[in-house]
Amino acid sequence: MEEPGMSRQRYNRAEILAAAGLVAFGLAVIALAADYPLGGLRRPGPGFFPILAGTVLVVLALAILAEVRGLATRPVFRLRPFVAVSLGIAGFALTVERAGLVPATVILVLVSGLGEARTSLLSLAGVALFLSVLGVLLFIDGLGMPLTAIRGVL
Repeated sequence: MEEPGMSRQRYNRAEILAAAGLVAFGLAVIALAADYPLGGLRRPGPGFFPILAGTVLVVLALAILAEVRGLATRPVFRLRPFVAVSLGIAGFALTVERAGLVPATVILVLVSGLGEARTSLLSLAGVALFLSVLGVLLFIDGLGMPLTAIRGVL
């Protein structure tokens, strides 16, 4: 019998079982892929993608479990940030080879920043500058990826 003031929380058993099944499936994928070589960042091996996919699946399933159990709240879907980030990624993908890493990063940050209603242009410019420098140092200088920092569009 329940005491006054104590509410009994009911869980959706189907959601819990589905999330637990996804965790088990993700762990099975990771276990099966563990026998394959991982490779490196430049040349991923045959085990890299399955382990990555299994890990992402386990993390998402655990997030579902947390949400079902009431440990996390369901985020509200807003269209403006989704469209802005999608357009920013598309802009980056379309310009990185033609214009270079720095202009593509600036486009990504500025267009994606339009998704947030209260973002100043100065803060977006600072983030774009920081990420551009970091991208050049990490990807071009550090990893030796075949990208240019700034390429002429002609």
